[in-house]
Amino acid sequence: MFEESRRDRIAALAKQARQTGAVMTPNRRLARVIRDLMLPVAIKQGVRKGSEAYSYRPSRWPAQGDRN
Repeated sequence: MFEESRRDRIAALAKQARQTGAVMTPNRRLARVIRDLMLPVAIKQGVRKGSEAYSYRPSRWPAQGDRN
């Protein structure tokens, strides 16, 4: 009972995933070449920006006796 309903849901989900993936795949050779050339650049820039954001460390609070 559960297994049958699960199979129906999974089949519908797989069909939708195939359709979505087909739409997002570039059809023309030039589009695929440009995507393949630009993807490494975009990933490196994303990593660089992310590392800049996560590398920020706020200064520690001053100790009780250090306040002016």
